Parts: sequence; C-alpha cells; structure tokens
Amino acid sequence: MKIKIPYNIYVCSFLLSLVHSIFGIIFYLCCLNLVKKEKIQGAIKFLILVTIRGILSNTLVANISMYSSLKLVLMLLVSTYIIFTGLRDGVDKNIKAIMIGCSVFSLYALISSFLTGTYPVTSSFKIISFFTSICSVFIGVYKTRNNINWLRYLYKIITPLMIVSFIISPLPISRIHNGFFFGVYNHVNMMGIIGAIYLTIILSNKNYFFNKFYYYIIILITLYMQYLSSSRTGMFSSVIILVFYLLTHLTLSKILVSIYLTFSFCFMISLTTNLETDVNNLIQEFVYKGNQDDILSSRRGLQEKAYIKYENNPFLGSGFMTPFEDGKVDYSLNMSLIVEPGNLLWALLGDVGIIGIVLFGIIFLIILYVGNIMNLYLFITAIVICMGEMVFFSVNNIAVLNYILLSVFVSNSLKYKEKKDVG
Repeated sequence: MKIKIPYNIYVCSFLLSLVHSIFGIIFYLCCLNLVKKEKIQGAIKFLILVTIRGILSNTLVANISMYSSLKLVLMLLVSTYIIFTGLRDGVDKNIKAIMIGCSVFSLYALISSFLTGTYPVTSSFKIISFFTSICSVFIGVYKTRNNINWLRYLYKIITPLMIVSFIISPLPISRIHNGFFFGVYNHVNMMGIIGAIYLTIILSNKNYFFNKFYYYIIILITLYMQYLSSSRTGMFSSVIILVFYLLTHLTLSKILVSIYLTFSFCFMISLTTNLETDVNNLIQEFVYKGNQDDILSSRRGLQEKAYIKYENNPFLGSGFMTPFEDGKVDYSLNMSLIVEPGNLLWALLGDVGIIGIVLFGIIFLIILYVGNIMNLYLFITAIVICMGEMVFFSVNNIAVLNYILLSVFVSNSLKYKEKKDVG
C-alpha cells in the first residue's frame, strides 16, 4: 500500500524546521520525497528548498547548521541522480557543450589543487560539489523546461520571506548592532544579494502581475530593503540589473524618456540645496561606509589573500576554495576551513590562476552564445552579485540559485528556438 504525501507536508516540514533543529532532518526527508514523486523536477525543487532554508537567520529561526554535512551529501546524491537520469534520456548539444566546459575546468582545478594547493582533498570535494551541482541544474532545468517555469517557482518560494522581512524591518530583531538590516536572512549582505536575485525574478515575471501598480511597488520595496541592509553589492547589482533589463526590453523612445526623466529628477534635487546635501550625504555614507579614502577598504584584506595565492603560482593558482599556507600540504577533508574570496575574479586568479580563469571564461562564453539577449539580465545577475559576494562556487550557500538563473537563460533560448523551428 502506497502512502501519498500531500503537498502541504512540505510546507509544514519547512515551518517545523524553523521551530526546532530536530525537524531539520524531517524537512530534508520530506524534500527527498519530492525526488521520488516528481523525478528530475522534484530533484531541482529539493536543491532550491534546502538552499533557501540554509540561508535563514539563526537569530530568528532554529539553527540546522549541524546538519550541513548531511545537506551537502544529499545535494551531491540528488545532483548525481539528475545528471545520470538526464544524460540517459538525452540532452541538447548546447547543454552538452556547457557540461564539457565545466568538466574541463573542474578537472583542471582538481589537478592544479593537488600540485599547488595546501588542502587538495578539501579542494577536490568542493570541485566535485560545484561540478555536479551546476551540471545537474543545467540538465534538470532543460529537461523540465516545458513543464515548469522555474523563475515563477522561485518567486513563490522567496516572496513570503521578503514579505516577512519587510514586516519585521522596523524591529530590532531584524538588525545587527550597527543598525544594518538583514531581514530573515543570515547576514546583511545576504539580504542584499537575495534582494538582487529577487528583483531579477520579479522582472522575469512581469506578465504574471495583473496589477502593474503592485509590480512597481514590490520593486521599490525590494530596493528599499537593500538600502536598509547597507549592502553595496546588492544595491549596485540591482542598479546594473535594471539598466540591462531596460536596455533589452524598452524601445529606444522609452529609453530616451527614462533618461530624460532621470536627469530632470536629478536637476530638481540640485536646485534644492538642503535636499541635495542630504542626498549626497546619504549616497556617500552608503557607498564609502565611513572611509572616504578607499571605497574598497573593507575588501582589501580579502584581495591581499587572493593576491598571495596568485603570486605563489600565477598560472595554476594555489588551491580551489581553500586557504593557502606556503610549504604546507594537508590531505585531510576539512569543510570548516574559512574561505571568503569576496570577488569572483580574485577568487579565480588566486585559486586556479591564469589558465583556470581562461577555462572558466570559455564556459561563460558558451552560455552567452546559447542564451537570448532578451534574457541577458539573468546572466548579468549571476555575475554581478559575485563581484562583491563570491557565492558562485559555494554550493552550501546560494550557488544553486546562480545556476538556476544561468540555466533558465540558456533553456528559455533553446525552448524559443524549438518553437520557432516547429512553427
């Protein structure tokens, strides 16, 4: 006799995991049932749900970080399932090209980490996690492209969290000691980059909103919460995303009108001395964060560490996503090592060197070649948020969300070409 598990059980298990850590295991098991029930589609949902649960604030909800090893193992198994199932049924040649690019880069990163890295075994595990996760998402999103709108699914998952974040924004519990706002997430910068991803999701679901007023209000609220978080990465990313979206979706006349209105607004502010001073002070405080001499002062330490790794071996780097200690080699598997590259380019140069950054660039060129320019903002989002918070390879963080954006960018283009060929 088969026991049918209703959809609400997933919602209930998620909510229970917020109350007590022991329910975290139940939540993972319920999500695994999605894989059994919906196959590849359920497997992608699993990756998304456990990713979202992992970035919630331990100040507000139960801490399930003690299960992080279990989470990684389950994600690895689910990703492997997607890859083998998807390849067995066949995938498009463009998806295969991306997989080959990821394979070459990953194999190179693995070899170079053993040649020059301090923690080669730990690097190897992180490389395998990256490879299986990104390939599985590309395959999974492609295979389910006609069954589910993944950006709309993300909208339904993230929107309640953003609503709760906005509701608690006046409360001290949603802020750290210096007043910066983190909402329901585990860090102010996480609030910022999730805000940027959410903005992208909103833009992609524009036709889903019957009330355009609500559509614009939710964009403004998202930007407002990013401002409260004081996350420069989040805010700058959002501005760049909006610019790319407008350039690819508006007609020339509407773009010119938008530019005119922007300059007119800035001119009106400049005529009011007090208002101009207040606005300038707000912008300087947000951008410089108290250091007028160096806008990147908070990142200099991370940049120096990346440079030391690069200087040790400019061509091969000095170990993928692990710290570097000259003359030391440790073959243990240590997932508690603290690594904070801060920037995608710094990380690549320090971790895999010049050769690695070229191989990684080829992957992005393939993705750009396959994708549709109308959805370029999806590609841009996955890149720009990693310029200030390097989460692209952090499978235990929000890397999966980046992979979703890139894979939708590719799969939507392939879906459009298929319809065009049929027509």
